[in-house]
Amino acid sequence: MLLDETRFARWEASVSRLGKGDKKPKEPEPTPRPGINRKRTRPVMPPHVAEWFIAHMNGGAPPQLPPAH
Repeated sequence: MLLDETRFARWEASVSRLGKGDKKPKEPEPTPRPGINRKRTRPVMPPHVAEWFIAHMNGGAPPQLPPAH
């Protein structure tokens, strides 16, 4: 855990010193640990939210979203 925190702190410090237009370095990967999936997965966007988002981006009248569960 200390290694991960140190790597992230160094990454954060280098990002804070970037000038305008400089390329942002990739965020460090966590140290592999037994039994923990290495790859982070993004949550899947539900279809009804995707439809609302696309309609909203295209300037159309977005359909009403159902209440969250």
